[in-house]
Amino acid sequence: MNLKVKIKTGDLSIVYIDVPDSITLDELVKELVREGHVAAEFSEAFPQDEALNSLFDRSGQLIVAANGIELTLTKKRGGQKVENIASKLNYQIFLPTIQLYRELVDNGNVKFGTTFFVQMDKSTYLVRHNKNDVELFDFKKSFDALNDGEKKVPARAVVHFKTRDELSMSEMAFIRSISFPVKERKNPVLEVGTLTQAEIDWMTDILDKVTQVIKHFDQHNTEINRSDEDFPTYVFQKGKPTIGFVKQAQLVKISAAGKK
Repeated sequence: MNLKVKIKTGDLSIVYIDVPDSITLDELVKELVREGHVAAEFSEAFPQDEALNSLFDRSGQLIVAANGIELTLTKKRGGQKVENIASKLNYQIFLPTIQLYRELVDNGNVKFGTTFFVQMDKSTYLVRHNKNDVELFDFKKSFDALNDGEKKVPARAVVHFKTRDELSMSEMAFIRSISFPVKERKNPVLEVGTLTQAEIDWMTDILDKVTQVIKHFDQHNTEINRSDEDFPTYVFQKGKPTIGFVKQAQLVKISAAGKK
């Protein structure tokens, strides 16, 4: 839904914005606050939870005013709707996998910064657990930089965990297309170069291996963060999975061997 939004809070400004049809007036105002178009003091001006699309009159216009702010919303006719490719992909397996991951790290003793090593035959990856996200790296491209302590190492993919109030309108639309937004910091927002079904399936597979590692250590009462030199590990070779630890020194050797 393409909107022209006339904002009057003493001064007058006009914003053009594309929003999902299911957005509420309250969500729209919060998004305008996030983008800096409206002062934060107006974020709770319209607490209605009714879908905005149902409030317009026949002319496609809606005027609302409360607590010193007036909004005039006009639907832009003939606007081209941009297809949200992300919402067209299949998250049927990814969603329960990322939810299980979040549950395990929340309930377990996985420290922020814990990095997992995952090997699937000849393919190797690193997964780093952070406070508000989980990063997935290609081992060959990223290990040396991570091992050297570089703070900003580009990840192949990142899953951010956000609260409902932190979601932008596009993120809210995405979450609603695959699940239901929750108040807690458990809404998964994907950051990836090119989002394809293959990338979603890859993330699902790697995160599934990490959840297996966490569950294995929990079942065997093994400390997952026993030292900075030990990386919790899932290795699948010759049709057989192995869960345990790999020494940092061994990963250095693996990285060096891959460059020859």
